[in-house]
Amino acid sequence: MDLSTPIDDEVDPNVSRNFRMYLQFWVGQIFSLFGSAVVMFAIIWHLSEMRPGDNTIISVAYFFGFLPQIIISPFAGVIADKFDKKKIIIISDSLQAFFTLLLIISFMLNRVTVIQIILINFLRGTAQAFHSPISFTLIPLLVPKDKMTRINGLNFLFNSMINIIGPVIGAWFLVLLPVGTVLWVDIITFGIALITVLPIKIPKVGSQLGSATLDAQDSQNDHDKSSIQNQTEKISFTTEIMEGIRLIRQIPGMVGTLMMAVFLNFIFMPFDALMINFIKVTHSGTELELGYFMGAIQIGMFAGAILVSVVKKWKNWTFWVSFGIIMQGIAFFALGTIPD
Repeated sequence: MDLSTPIDDEVDPNVSRNFRMYLQFWVGQIFSLFGSAVVMFAIIWHLSEMRPGDNTIISVAYFFGFLPQIIISPFAGVIADKFDKKKIIIISDSLQAFFTLLLIISFMLNRVTVIQIILINFLRGTAQAFHSPISFTLIPLLVPKDKMTRINGLNFLFNSMINIIGPVIGAWFLVLLPVGTVLWVDIITFGIALITVLPIKIPKVGSQLGSATLDAQDSQNDHDKSSIQNQTEKISFTTEIMEGIRLIRQIPGMVGTLMMAVFLNFIFMPFDALMINFIKVTHSGTELELGYFMGAIQIGMFAGAILVSVVKKWKNWTFWVSFGIIMQGIAFFALGTIPD
C-alpha cells in the first residue's frame, strides 16, 4: 500500500490519528538528524584542524562519541517501556542542543580545547543513545502493520540521504562561516523537532497490554483492570532484557546475523576515524573534498534503502547481505591502493 493511501477514519480513527502523529514526529526528526550530521562534520573537521595529522585524537573522539551507543542502546528500549517515551525523546533532544550550545559559547569566548570537544561529543552521544532506539520503538505503536515495512525502508532511506547531504552542507557552511556559527544549525533544527513532537500522544505499552487483556474478558471490573496494569508495570528490568535475549535466540539466524554485524562494525568502524586524515593529510584534501567523499560513500546505502522500500519481499536475503559485505570490503581495499 502506498503511504499516500488514506486510512478510513470511520473504520479505525485511532489508527489514522496515530499514523498522522508519527508522520508529524518523523518530519521533525529528519530536521534534527540533519542538524546533528552537519554539526558532527563541523566538530570533527575542527578537531583535525586543532591537531593536524593526529589520528589518535580523531580516533578517541569517535570512540567516546559511539561508546554510549554501544553501552546504552541495547537497553534503551526496555528503559523506554518503563517511562514516558515522549519525555525521554524531548529530554535527550534538548540535552544534545544544550551541549551544542555550550560548545558555541566556548567558541564565542575563544576557549575551545580538544578535551572539551571530546567531552561534549561523549555527552551528545549519550543523549543520542537514548533518542535513536526509542524513536524506532514508536513505529509499532503508531504505524499501521501494513505500512511498517515501507516506513522502516523510508527511515533508512532518509537517514542515508541525510548522511549524503549532511557532510556536504556542513563542508560548505565551514567554507562560508566560522565553525561556531555553523553549530547554530543544530539549535535551529532542534527547535523544529521540538515543535513537531510536543503535540503528539504516545500510548504506553503497559496500558495497551492491560487494555487488550481486559477487552478479551468482558466480565472484568475496574479493579481487575488496575491490577493487570500494575502487574504489567512491575515486570522487572532484568526480566524484560532476558525476554528480549530469549526472543532473539528463537528467531532462526538472528544470533548469527547480530554477531556478524558486531564483527563488521569492529572491522569497518576504524575507517571512519582514519578517513579524515586520509583525505586531509594523505591526499591534501579540503573540507569540501572530505564532505563530497563522505557523501559519496553513502550513495550506495541510499540506493539500497530505495530497494528495501520498493521490494516487499526478498528471496535468499542472506545472499544479498553477503554480497553487500563483499562489495564493501572490495571498495575499502581499492581505496587503500590509491596512490598518495
